[in-house]
Amino acid sequence: MEKANGSGVSTPQIGNWLSVADAAMRLRITHRGVLSRIQRGKVEARRDPRDPQKRRYQVLADDLDFADRDSIQEPGNVRTPLSDLLDYLDVARQEIANVDSAVGHILAGAQENGIVRILPPRRTELSYQSEIISLLKRTEGSVKVMGISCNDFFADGGICNALVKMLERSRPEEQSHGARFLILYPCGSAARARMFAEEHDPRRSLNEALLFLDIEKTLKRARTLCATGLDIQVRLYDFVPPHQLTIFNEGCLVEQYSFGSSGDQRGGVGCIGGFAPVIECKPSSDYYASLLNGFDHVWNGGPLKNGLRVYDDINAVLREMETRGKEHIIPEQVERRVAARRRVGR
Repeated sequence: MEKANGSGVSTPQIGNWLSVADAAMRLRITHRGVLSRIQRGKVEARRDPRDPQKRRYQVLADDLDFADRDSIQEPGNVRTPLSDLLDYLDVARQEIANVDSAVGHILAGAQENGIVRILPPRRTELSYQSEIISLLKRTEGSVKVMGISCNDFFADGGICNALVKMLERSRPEEQSHGARFLILYPCGSAARARMFAEEHDPRRSLNEALLFLDIEKTLKRARTLCATGLDIQVRLYDFVPPHQLTIFNEGCLVEQYSFGSSGDQRGGVGCIGGFAPVIECKPSSDYYASLLNGFDHVWNGGPLKNGLRVYDDINAVLREMETRGKEHIIPEQVERRVAARRRVGR
């Protein structure tokens, strides 16, 4: 066994290590009694490797057999209800200090990167909906949204009503106002891959998939609102959706997308989107600028250079959806190629 240094604290070594509280229970002495033995080199100890602040100790269990023979009834070592309470308060104080330190690091990192709040997942609580409505009521500029179907903004209810009122109070001559929506192109390979991940059935028709139907509802509702003269523009992209993004002049809300289905965790088929926390960042941050630039890059057709497509004709897309709606989520020719590769692999 490695000898302790002058303070009783050694470098890490192999062995069975106990917390100070456990060591005190084993020796039937107080928490402070164990710390005193550590300082006097009576027991082998080390800093707890699980404590990021390196403030807690661990005691080598094998060493306690020797310590147990060494004048346990020293002054201050006898356990009493009061000493137990003092030990508990000592441990609680240390735990609070550790939590305070960890929270401080988190807050400092968030502030440095422009993050002002973390909201609960939008499908589990109403706080997301309330925040969107609040931002729509007070925004003085445009709103830019990127998502899969963006049906939160077009379904009957609070968010859609707040969006309409925002657009109604905007003056047509002000180009900075209006609503811009980037929605996943429902007939493309990226949408089909997501439908398959969510529905688990490659032979299901496109017009039977929840994602396809949600996008169809959004496009029809957007077309109706556009016909009333509201400044709403919709474009569709054909690549894997990275996030749900809502950008105002006053801030930005972003939710990281996952790939899979809610059935994987919740016992049914459906989109897993909406179950991740929503991050809000302030407009003066680099994070906000990066998200805004990314949206504008897609909106202005930047991905066209990489062979990706952006569609801006709602009526043409709806006609295509009607024509291709009976296609399988995974086209038959793709299924045949996959089956052939599997046979070769055997």
